[in-house]
Amino acid sequence: MGVSWFLIIVLLLAGLLLGMYCLNIKVKQKSFSQIPNQLTFKQRNFDYLVIGPFCDITSFIPQNSTHLDFMAPKRSFKASKLISKRMFSYVRENGTIIFIKNKKDNGKIYFTDLPFFHQITQKELNIDKNNWKYRIPILFSPILSIQTLLKYKRNKLPKAGKSEQEIVTFFKERNIRCEFKLL
Repeated sequence: MGVSWFLIIVLLLAGLLLGMYCLNIKVKQKSFSQIPNQLTFKQRNFDYLVIGPFCDITSFIPQNSTHLDFMAPKRSFKASKLISKRMFSYVRENGTIIFIKNKKDNGKIYFTDLPFFHQITQKELNIDKNNWKYRIPILFSPILSIQTLLKYKRNKLPKAGKSEQEIVTFFKERNIRCEFKLL
C-alpha cells in the first residue's frame, strides 16, 4: 500500500514537471516568435512600427497603412527604446515609430524583451540569458508568462504624454517621426 502511494506521488510530480516544461517552451516560443528572421523576413518600408506593451492599435493607425508591431506585456520604455534602435530599419523613410508608454513603467527588462537585444546590448545591460530567471519564465514570472500566452491586450489607449528628447533626436536624424502614446 505504501509503495502505490509513493508511485502515485512520483507520477504526479513527473506529470507536473513535464507540464511546466512544455508550458515554458510555449511561452518562449510566443515571445521569440515576434522577431522577424533576417534570413526569411525581407519585407521593409512599413509605414508604422509600434513598440511597447500590448494595447489596441486600431485607434491610431490608419486602415490602409502597413505596420509592424513589437508588443509584449509590461514592456518598459527603456526596453522599447533599445528595441527601436535595432528595429528602425523596417520603417520607411518619413515613416513613424509609435512608442506606447505605460504610466506604471518600472524600467525593468523582462524575458519577453531578450530576443530583440543583440549580445553586446545584453552584456552592456548586464543581462545573462542563461540566468534561471530568463531560462524558466513560467516559474519566475508566471503572470507575465500567462499574459504572453494569451496575448493580453487592453481596450483603450488614452492620449499621449511627454516625449523623450534623446530618442526623438535619434530618429529625426534618420527622417523617421516619433509618436508617444500613454497607457
